[in-house]
Amino acid sequence: MCATSTAEQNSNANEAELRILSCRGGKSCFLDLSDLGLSEVPDEIKNMPYLRTINLSENCLTELPDFICSYASLESLDVSYNRLSHLPDGIGSLGSLERLNARCNQLSAIPESIGMLSMLSLLDISYNRLSSLPDVFSRLSRLEHCSVKGNGIASLPEKVSVLSMPKQLTILQHMERITSMSGNNIFSKDFFLTAKPHIDYVAEKLNVSPIQAVLFSHIVEEYDDYAIGISQIARSLNCNKIKIMQYAGELADLANKKILKAKRNRGHGNKGEITYRIPLKVTECLQKNEDYSPNNSANLSTLEFFAILEKLFVLNIGERDISYDELIEEIDALMKDNRELPFVKMLRGYDLPIDEQMIVVRFCHFYANRDLDGMDLDTLSQMFDYQSTFTPHKRKLVSGEHRLIADGIIENTNSDSFSDRECFKLTDKAKRELLSDLQIKKACNSKDIIKASGIKEKKLFYNAAEGEQVGRLSSLLDEGPFREVQARLSENNMRTGFACLFYGPPGCGKTESVYQIARETGRDIVMVDISETKSMWFGESEKRIKEVFTNYRNLVDESEVTPILLINEADAVIGKRKDVSRSAVAQTENAIQNIILQELENLKGILIATTNLTDNMDKAFERRFLYKIEFKKPGVAVRQSIWKAMLPSLSDDGVKAVASGFDFSGGQIENVARKRSVEYVLSGVEPSLETLVAFCKEELLNKETEAKIGFGA
Repeated sequence: MCATSTAEQNSNANEAELRILSCRGGKSCFLDLSDLGLSEVPDEIKNMPYLRTINLSENCLTELPDFICSYASLESLDVSYNRLSHLPDGIGSLGSLERLNARCNQLSAIPESIGMLSMLSLLDISYNRLSSLPDVFSRLSRLEHCSVKGNGIASLPEKVSVLSMPKQLTILQHMERITSMSGNNIFSKDFFLTAKPHIDYVAEKLNVSPIQAVLFSHIVEEYDDYAIGISQIARSLNCNKIKIMQYAGELADLANKKILKAKRNRGHGNKGEITYRIPLKVTECLQKNEDYSPNNSANLSTLEFFAILEKLFVLNIGERDISYDELIEEIDALMKDNRELPFVKMLRGYDLPIDEQMIVVRFCHFYANRDLDGMDLDTLSQMFDYQSTFTPHKRKLVSGEHRLIADGIIENTNSDSFSDRECFKLTDKAKRELLSDLQIKKACNSKDIIKASGIKEKKLFYNAAEGEQVGRLSSLLDEGPFREVQARLSENNMRTGFACLFYGPPGCGKTESVYQIARETGRDIVMVDISETKSMWFGESEKRIKEVFTNYRNLVDESEVTPILLINEADAVIGKRKDVSRSAVAQTENAIQNIILQELENLKGILIATTNLTDNMDKAFERRFLYKIEFKKPGVAVRQSIWKAMLPSLSDDGVKAVASGFDFSGGQIENVARKRSVEYVLSGVEPSLETLVAFCKEELLNKETEAKIGFGA
């Protein structure tokens, strides 16, 4: 507004002088002389050639002095809302000028020299008295924004015409326009008028206020996947931190709308400072130009609740996108939104401190989402940002003094080695109380499953009898015949499970035959490691063997194709039962055998056990195995086939010599063949038949001196 009295003019002149002195004293490149009622530009600014931004808007200027064109570093000149009738002819000498705002003046012509402004990207000459524009606009190669509305221009230069055409911009392009138009005058009325179409678009797209749209645009401009603070936002907006702190409420509102994530720094550096992150979903919506709406996490089912927990733990542990404190906040908000869920009610009812509560949530997530019943301390510690936070819990867990152990919520897995005593799981009581409505069926761990698709084809050589039996069993276990036979057995009230025993000397292909049957019939294999089922803890071995069969039943129920339960080297669990009066160990082993006998009786899937010796097998097991296949050492003809397959370069005479001279199993032949291959690699010379025979004798010697193992031990 123009001053009407001498007093006002003097006051405005004094204010202008103070601003100039302040700018000069602070060596600032930004001079704001807006809204002072000035009728002329003060001469004092002549000696400030370092200025990059000059704001003379909302004054009473009728002309600009020639020295205004001498600022070689000037990037932004705002003379909007004045009474200028013309721009200086020398304006083309402002080689660094990027933004020129002459909106709402009385300009009747634009000087030809404007075509020399090679850096100009934004020009606003709207609402003047222009009837034409010079053709030099075609030279302005960097010009991206040109507003000429509110004039009487009959014909626009092609460059201006193209820029004036409405464009379908993405939200990121609108945000880029906002940041590029901001300059050093972001909070002025003029900026909001000039950038209004872009601000309105972003505000509507994100359902935020205009000032929030501007603030968020600048945060996006600065954001590089790391949390940013007030200082960085202020730098992007070309203002000080105090100015930004005035808009703390707007930033908090953006966080409430889940467009930003706000976090108060609890570390030693910058303690208490609030930093901001852009959630991944927001980033994805911006990149895809999609409307953003925060996820509704209220009134979820238990399954939906745990699905969100899975995502949160992935963000915390897998991607490190959220800190432990942020994880606490997210889970706390999730539980508040779903306080009526049985899981949330029960967990809140435990009245645990926050760290203990988070540990329980982690165990429940591990059990429900990952199908894992145990977790070691290293895995548990991963959700904490600092080991120092977890160390007190670790000590109490290892010593057994932790509250969660005392309250019967978690327990030690009681493995058979002392190091595994650092592994814990939810107690059955906790599972019943916290997870009963999930109806979780615990299936086998993925590490115990061999996928049929991953088994490589291997040619096996059998004696006639076992070859015929293995072929018949493989045909029977094809999915079609298997289902048909099971249905027939069920109709006649017979057991539908298939329990098979493969027995014979070591190295005769028992285990590999199971693999090839599984590959041919498309059945996964569940491996049982008998040694892992034995524990030093009383009663634990029985629990583990029961768990093996329970997990297998669950997997059978979940699988389209019934998997094979393979108990390899089953000698230790199907031998004759012992006198329980001798030791507690004998009592435990007999208990395990009774469990297995009962499970074989109720089997609905396919079980194959392998053993080297059957002389000591308990008679009760004999009738439980429907198919019993003996794998004998290969005869001469079969041994010849194996030798030829293993060593294709060996002559026929050589094959006959070693096959007839050594009564080897397939495993022994493979050992010799491997040794021969190693010798060839080391020497570079094909080993002779004499060398091969020597290897055979070494193998034979090793076998003859080998201690007897198995039932007879």
